[in-house]
Amino acid sequence: MNERTGGNRSRSFFACMKGQRLRSHFRRMLTVGLALAVLACSGPFAPSPTLDRVSLALGAYDFFVSQPNPPVECGGTGPLSSAGLFARVNLSHEGTEWVARSAAPADGDLEVRFHDTGGAITGSSTISFLPLATTMKGTAREHRYPGETRTFVPDSYLATTAQPSFALSGLTPGGIVMQGTGSILGAFSMTSASGSQSCRLAGIWALTTVAR
Repeated sequence: MNERTGGNRSRSFFACMKGQRLRSHFRRMLTVGLALAVLACSGPFAPSPTLDRVSLALGAYDFFVSQPNPPVECGGTGPLSSAGLFARVNLSHEGTEWVARSAAPADGDLEVRFHDTGGAITGSSTISFLPLATTMKGTAREHRYPGETRTFVPDSYLATTAQPSFALSGLTPGGIVMQGTGSILGAFSMTSASGSQSCRLAGIWALTTVAR
């Protein structure tokens, strides 16, 4: 096997693993998302940062975003297994606000803020949903695969317009601890040795426990 062939096979392997990982998380999130969509329509969305019933461990998480119906058409050159990413963030607690920020400059400068809206906790004996209000801004960047960088930049309105989301507890699928109830809009791009691609993305998103 020559060096070029070995490199191509290595990139193909990582692209395959990336696609499988994104699709697996997408299926889990879709199941949860259907339940969240029903819950979001069950009452008014009225943010109220005076109550804090969120119970999450501080520290490292992955910010996950993916196209709801892959594959997505992205302009450019080179292969794109799935339009999505996992970007490392650190979760902190500031008063009644919870803040997930990019873990390091290489991970971008994303900031996701959320708080308890005071709405009713719903769910079942195995999983519960606590309604949240969420804003986000900055850039999420994933760089864990050799020779490949993926970025997602949420639309500017998401920095000031609170979006409904839920904190999950109990038997949650795929390590999901919170998830948006609908799509978020933004710009997605990928660069690799094979080329670069970019597109508009209407993605589902979540915070998940760190996947290795």
